[in-house]
Amino acid sequence: MGAGVGHARISARTTNAHSAMMVAEKLIGAVEIFMAASKQLARRQQLRHHRDAQQWSFQAWNVAAASLITAAHLGAATPTAIVALDAGLFRLRCDRLIPKEQQYLRAMAKAGEVSQRSADVATRFGRSTDACDPIRDNLIRKGMIYSSEHRQGAFTVPLFGGFVRRAMPAGINPTDGLALGI
Repeated sequence: MGAGVGHARISARTTNAHSAMMVAEKLIGAVEIFMAASKQLARRQQLRHHRDAQQWSFQAWNVAAASLITAAHLGAATPTAIVALDAGLFRLRCDRLIPKEQQYLRAMAKAGEVSQRSADVATRFGRSTDACDPIRDNLIRKGMIYSSEHRQGAFTVPLFGGFVRRAMPAGINPTDGLALGI
């Protein structure tokens, strides 16, 4: 074996290691920018659930032409991320509910994503608070809502209220047994 062959192997390894290090540095930089951009988007979209953030990350990666993901990519990924959340996480959560629970969620969703009084939800639902208590308790037990304070309720997953408004429009009554389009 000639003296030049061993030197060529070492040189190739050094070049490959250097290239790998350059790629790693670019990736670390991209991750840092992505994390900063995701925090900005999370504040705007109220993303507090890891599945929401994962879906946005995945869609933003698909939108970005290069490995550098910016806030603009995250914004452009929003419609696709919402569709994916609707078809996946949100639909799965709704599929396990009985019609009265779905109707209660629709009454909650009318007020948005905010924590709200049980009495206000019952009024929108068209029933007394006492009549709604068993439904509300079931939704809490199923992890769909939580009691943020005494006689208050909120969705456990951010953006879920928007899904309920899209998937269960006011004209569809789940108690009639109609398909919800979800």
